Amino acid sequence: MDRLTHYNDARERYEIVNDYGDVLIDNLNYVHGNVVDRLAAYEDTGLMPMEIKSLWEEWQVNLKCLDKYRKAEADGRLIVLPCKVGDTVWKIVRHRVDVSGYRMEWEWETCIEAVKFSIGMFEAIGKTVFLTREEAEAACKIDETELLS
Repeated sequence: MDRLTHYNDARERYEIVNDYGDVLIDNLNYVHGNVVDRLAAYEDTGLMPMEIKSLWEEWQVNLKCLDKYRKAEADGRLIVLPCKVGDTVWKIVRHRVDVSGYRMEWEWETCIEAVKFSIGMFEAIGKTVFLTREEAEAACKIDETELLS
């Protein structure tokens, strides 16, 4: 595809010239300058008209999809998960342990378990479920100091 727009000799602005080198339209002309700039921008893409149309249609579909997310967010129905469902997360678990063997004396033991993330854990993130083991261990230390005081 041959370009219709070209920089002038001084490389200052786009213009449209005929086969004889006569300037027909340049972007200094207020009425036509915008047209020259838009045509030059289109030619700079290197795309054919059908490719532009295809991209436009794809963009419209994406905008409709995005609009659904905007409405869901406005309604308070959109959440962003901290990780993918099924990713490994670290959960603080407390178990009752029989310390006497037969006299029914119990103590609580805190441990950290690796589990698979599920949607139901969303509200526990940062409380009893953590994205890294280090975060879970730090939370256990804080919790233990609160229990001792």
